[in-house]
Amino acid sequence: MRDAVDSLSLARTLVDYNEWANERILSTSDRVPDEAYHRPLTGAGHGSIFGQLRHVAHVQLGYLAAFEGRATDAAAGAAIAASGVDLESRAGVRDAFRRGHQGWRELAAGLTVGRWSEPQYQWPGKLPLGSTCSRCCCTPSTTAARWPRSSPTSATRPATSTSSS
Repeated sequence: MRDAVDSLSLARTLVDYNEWANERILSTSDRVPDEAYHRPLTGAGHGSIFGQLRHVAHVQLGYLAAFEGRATDAAAGAAIAASGVDLESRAGVRDAFRRGHQGWRELAAGLTVGRWSEPQYQWPGKLPLGSTCSRCCCTPSTTAARWPRSSPTSATRPATSTSSS
């Protein structure tokens, strides 16, 4: 039982750390001018500083919905994460992080040793590893539509092979 208590304490610490780290990144990004904030960057998996922050906020809200049992698959998690949240503006993305941080704190505070000790695959809404969603901002089809091969981010994506060898 001691391991479960230590593990629960670690989970709560990780929630705190996640919020601390996100706030450091957000505080730094607040000082970036709009032009640079939205500029496509080579190597940025989601196109720009804005795209990367939007992706992280969206994913954190989706996982929160799953861990709370409000989403039973990746598509539902993505839909819940995007509902009522403005992921198209700088202020909206910041608000999405705020909502996520509040939700994760509430989830962590309500966890018990017994609940945390359960295999997590039995939790309602636990998404299978490797699940994807057609409505998420990061599927290959939406990524290709947003950043065509001629864009600066094309250097970060693997080339598709047309040979049949």
